[in-house]
Amino acid sequence: MKQIKETAYAKINLGLDILGKREDGYHEVSMIMQSVGLSDEVVISKGNGIQISCNLRNLSCGPDNLAYRAAALLAGHCDIIPNVHIALNKKIFLAAGLAGGSSDAAAVLRGLNRYWELNLENYE
Repeated sequence: MKQIKETAYAKINLGLDILGKREDGYHEVSMIMQSVGLSDEVVISKGNGIQISCNLRNLSCGPDNLAYRAAALLAGHCDIIPNVHIALNKKIFLAAGLAGGSSDAAAVLRGLNRYWELNLENYE
């Protein structure tokens, strides 16, 4: 079975400015950040639809999870039926301001780019 592993590093914001709200509801930001050695592991393999599992019981694995949303958005953007299982091995503390959720989402995008052989550039 094909499996892709990605590392999702925690980071600390040294400076953060909110520039305004975008049309999609997200905020445009300018920030200075520093990665740290703490990280989550993201493992992508074959699944049924988008399935998320996690080693932490108090983390939602449904459509409100950022990793789930990243997978759904990329699948929709690339017109792919997303039959993937995404396992999150969380080591970054929840709600600690270390960007665990967004780092996991970015790792999902990188991993799915390889898993689905999309060959997308980072700017895409």
